[in-house]
Amino acid sequence: MADLSYVEENNLIAEMEDNRISVTSQVAEERNKHQKNALYYGLPATIFLSCVYPAGAALWVIFFLFFLVYSFTVGSSRVSAAEAGDAILRHGATGELAVLETLKDLDNEYVILNQVLLPDSRTSTGYREIDYVVCGPNGIWVLEAKSYKGHLTGNEYDNMWTLHKVGRCGTAYTSECRNPAKQVKTYIHLLSEALKAKGERAWLNGIVVLARDNDLSDINVQSCGIVQVSDLVGYLRRFEGKRVNNPKKVATAVKAISSSVNRTI
Repeated sequence: MADLSYVEENNLIAEMEDNRISVTSQVAEERNKHQKNALYYGLPATIFLSCVYPAGAALWVIFFLFFLVYSFTVGSSRVSAAEAGDAILRHGATGELAVLETLKDLDNEYVILNQVLLPDSRTSTGYREIDYVVCGPNGIWVLEAKSYKGHLTGNEYDNMWTLHKVGRCGTAYTSECRNPAKQVKTYIHLLSEALKAKGERAWLNGIVVLARDNDLSDINVQSCGIVQVSDLVGYLRRFEGKRVNNPKKVATAVKAISSSVNRTI
């Protein structure tokens, strides 16, 4: 089994749980406030108006009931949006975990790191995150895990790739995603520079791993590997890259870079 000593708990799962708790708490507090207003102010007002204007009593009661029902639905759209966000995060976490389960089958001379943070002042957070870095005797790889649904088409230079899908009713449609090969290229540059700053020089190779084993026939990329997850271990073992004398030493340097990044920026 691969060396997993640097592997951490998947933060997408933790983020999903934090989002759910935060939204649920906020919505519950807001609903509570509206329900209290309905009972403390709406009900007395309805009784008062019904007594003063008895002819319109039915109308005042309808208004009160409408307000009461509304108080129970406050925040529903935010809950739905949070659930949609959870689905996206869950999708990403599932893909990353599928890749990790596959990487475990590598020999123990391969060291696996996940969620590697790289400083990048051009981003709003001040850093970027690599899904996986694999350090082995025959190469160092930067892995980007993707869990795309549908038939994927794209090439080296496209800013966006196209996903061809079929909806629940059998209707074909398309959606777009960022070119993951360009993401990997950016990560390689940042990690290479960070390693150099620590006096560690390593030739880095890029891989986009498709966690759903998408068809590769309409993907044209030369700058990095585009690999189905089912072939990932075989691809890494067969890879004829620059010999790495001490994979663990490189992995330790990568971990030090990631640990120095302040995630709260």
